[in-house]
Amino acid sequence: MDVRTAYLNATMDVDVYLIIPDGFTDAGKAGIMLKAMYGTKQAGRLWRTHLHGALTGMGAVPSDADPCVYHIMVDGHKVIVEARVDDIVIAGQNLAAGLKVKAMVAEVFDIRDLGQVSDYLGMAVKCDRAAGTVSLSNPRHTAGILADFGMEDCKPSSTPMVNGLALGDGERLEEPNQYAELVGSLLFLANQTRPDIAFAVGRLARRMAIPTEGDMAAAKAVVSYLKGTKDMGLVYGRAERLAGWAGSDWAGHVGTRKSTTGFVFTLHGGLIFWRSRLQGLVTSSTMEAEYVPASEGVTDSLWLQRLVGFMGEDSSPVTIREDNQAFLAMATNGIFSTKSKHVDVRFHLVRDNVARVEVFLQYTPTEEMLADGFTKALDGPAFLKFREELGVQVVRA
Repeated sequence: MDVRTAYLNATMDVDVYLIIPDGFTDAGKAGIMLKAMYGTKQAGRLWRTHLHGALTGMGAVPSDADPCVYHIMVDGHKVIVEARVDDIVIAGQNLAAGLKVKAMVAEVFDIRDLGQVSDYLGMAVKCDRAAGTVSLSNPRHTAGILADFGMEDCKPSSTPMVNGLALGDGERLEEPNQYAELVGSLLFLANQTRPDIAFAVGRLARRMAIPTEGDMAAAKAVVSYLKGTKDMGLVYGRAERLAGWAGSDWAGHVGTRKSTTGFVFTLHGGLIFWRSRLQGLVTSSTMEAEYVPASEGVTDSLWLQRLVGFMGEDSSPVTIREDNQAFLAMATNGIFSTKSKHVDVRFHLVRDNVARVEVFLQYTPTEEMLADGFTKALDGPAFLKFREELGVQVVRA
């Protein structure tokens, strides 16, 4: 559902005066703003506070992991309510309970009842109850990128980026804003439903300040890949609990010799959380380079455990898979050497959480490492296997 003129439901918290504009009764006179008008600095916060009060007044309990997610018990059934500004999605295993919650919200706010969810936060949502799957995709946004950059008839490529590609070749672009626009559009896709382009787009984003003709060609190569995969998205449905993978290359960034972090979490056969980014420090060994994504992954796994547990999923300690034996030995057995004694203390939270049995670490061979495609460009069959394991599939109409 969608709340009409959402901000105007909230009351202003301070006195704000304005001159009534032409076209209204008493035009030119001074007035005081009673409601949280769109455009005021505090309007979003006031609406959020007002909505929170209304939902908790109905008996909703907010999640401590995500304040936008609530649950309400109705006739013994748990109903999940997620509110993003004025867009509200209701989910649960009992339809009658979900409809009752929708009616409760409609009594308080003027809403548009949008029925079965089909579009949310720019994503196309498809629920196939017969197959037991839910899919998320961005076909309209992908088509828009192809149209905006005149690539509707381009030849599709099989991968988003060639392994070993060097960026920065050629002359500097005369209109760098066009490059920034393209990469920004690709970032939106990479962060929503296309994790298979995350590594390529992350590399391109590092060239925002001084893009060259070679960088633009590389960005358009990603668009060419999207041309052949525009109907793909994330598909969920398999009976799998929360699981994680963490990995890193070592000193792969030529200019700074920094490493690239990659880690992912899956639930029900598809990605729900992923990251591919340049590390903020230079590491002196592959073991230390692996420690960085693992420490971030452990932190995020604890947060995800709370979130999925709140929604009724299995929230027992998560297993994070790694492909570096030296790191696993140090994190699980406390083994030290001259090469490891300088590792920053903040990364030792991995070892602390392993000792407290709040997370498990497991060795996984590199060829089975799901996070590998977030740390380097993969070619041919390796990339196709990576994409399939992410849960990125063709979304049927």
